[in-house]
Amino acid sequence: MRIVDRGRAKSIPHVPGPSCPNCRRRTTRRCRRTGVVERIASLVYVYPFRCEVCGRRFYTVRWRTRYARVQRDRRVHERVEVTAPIVIDLAGYRVDGVVRNISLGGCGVLTQAVLNVGDAVTLEIGGDPAGPILADAVAMSIRPGIVGFTFVRLLAGHAGRLAALLGRARHARNDRARARPMTVSVAQRARIS
Repeated sequence: MRIVDRGRAKSIPHVPGPSCPNCRRRTTRRCRRTGVVERIASLVYVYPFRCEVCGRRFYTVRWRTRYARVQRDRRVHERVEVTAPIVIDLAGYRVDGVVRNISLGGCGVLTQAVLNVGDAVTLEIGGDPAGPILADAVAMSIRPGIVGFTFVRLLAGHAGRLAALLGRARHARNDRARARPMTVSVAQRARIS
């Protein structure tokens, strides 16, 4: 993401978003502006954000911050890397696979299933202590060995379980990042001593 701050453009890996007004978590990310009203509102630093946990879209003021357009994926929700078992049910034909990444809007599955773009399936996602998460989905992209699905409908109560699974995966990712050893070069060691 690139941010233009006081006329200077700078590249940064992630800008922490504001807290979600619905669930109070800071797992938000700026989303695309839609329509003329949102574009005009951005002139006075009012930008749209979406919560990655509850999915709520809201507006907030980010004074003196301008967001430059950057080419990136068009996903609404951030994908989180996971490894979880999955069963794909295509009209009674069941195939096992492994979820490689997941979000509130869809997932990427490593599988040997033969699917076409637009195929409607039922997914049984494992990895939740309460049992499989059931979702109706559509195959959106197909590459050798991996299929990208968009969730069309989650069964009642399963959206909260999916959000909890995503929270655990994000927490595990952050723990791994903190546990990574810091590398110090010879020149930095010389300056430290």
